[in-house]
Amino acid sequence: MYKKIPLFIFVIVLFSCSNNKSNEQLQSILGEFKNSPQIFELSSDSIITIKGEKGTVLNIDPNNLIAPSNKKIENIRVELLELTTASELLKNNVQTVSNGKWLISGGSFKIDIYSNKELLKLKKGKTISVSFPKIRNEKMQLFYGARNENNAMNWELGNQAFTPKKRFGLISETYAIPDDVKNDRYRVNGYFKEGFKTVTLGYIDLEEFKKIAFERGIDTTIIKSDTIIGIKQYYLVEEQFKPLSYRDSLDSDYFEKIALENTFYKAIQISKLGWINVDCFYPEISERYSLEIPKDPTIDGMVLYILDITNNTVLNVFETETQKYFIDLPRNQSFTVVAFGVKNQQPYVLKKTIRLSKDEILKTKFEKIDKNKLSNFFDTI
Repeated sequence: MYKKIPLFIFVIVLFSCSNNKSNEQLQSILGEFKNSPQIFELSSDSIITIKGEKGTVLNIDPNNLIAPSNKKIENIRVELLELTTASELLKNNVQTVSNGKWLISGGSFKIDIYSNKELLKLKKGKTISVSFPKIRNEKMQLFYGARNENNAMNWELGNQAFTPKKRFGLISETYAIPDDVKNDRYRVNGYFKEGFKTVTLGYIDLEEFKKIAFERGIDTTIIKSDTIIGIKQYYLVEEQFKPLSYRDSLDSDYFEKIALENTFYKAIQISKLGWINVDCFYPEISERYSLEIPKDPTIDGMVLYILDITNNTVLNVFETETQKYFIDLPRNQSFTVVAFGVKNQQPYVLKKTIRLSKDEILKTKFEKIDKNKLSNFFDTI
């Protein structure tokens, strides 16, 4: 039935002893495919800078850390987890929900710091500085995460928004000027030589630079550390310099490629360690239909997810008292249903892309899968 109410998830859970045992088996199997954190072993005698594989930069002052036991902090072990795709969020059972509201994820991160195997905390009023990679163009905010009694992730909105990191901008132009010596010698006007000019743009973010690049016909962009260099050149044809067309020489997604590799948010101060999310709220879409998924009677344990892969949105849907799963989804929008099941320690999987134009009942049809092939299954998402 067509509905016009805010997005939410039905979360009514029915447990039994047998279900608990099967679900524990299933979680044990799936837990083997979680991402391992990056580990950094460091001394605590100076300020620490760490860069993750996906670009996250941590600046940590060990004096801002405290051990619950109040023991002296000596060597430090930093564990960093960077999850930036829907597949990674799914593998690590990281849902994108804030108190029932859906989120669009710009990446989920986990920062844990240990000393002598003891998990450290930040002192009251103290922070660490973190610069996160920018992978989406929405206006993102800071969220802190914690798991509930069902082991599902819930995110609480912080009071900070993310802004693009600015770099110093330069434009280096090579242009054609008349070669007066040759023109006078041969009494013509067709000889040119190269001229050079450098224009400074001050501190600028990549989106601002992109606009200037189109206006000035920049044909190459280089990013080195904290500097953006735009290069405009000419090419020589029959002794004449002609402008190299920016739009003809570059792919349409040129700046998008640069952004994925080189764009970061301005450093933000984190007041809690643990789970951090770069997120924004999913738009409130009122035109929705109901999806009903009956539990497969041939499967003992089962977990069900709904994914909007385009928006990095990962949702858990829980079993109700009627042994069915329900969720309302925006109409005519693609979602991926992913489910995992287990019977006698044998894993099963289900994956199906759906687009609702009416209320639907989706019958589950699991496929047996070799445990060693589960990693390949995650890679297909």
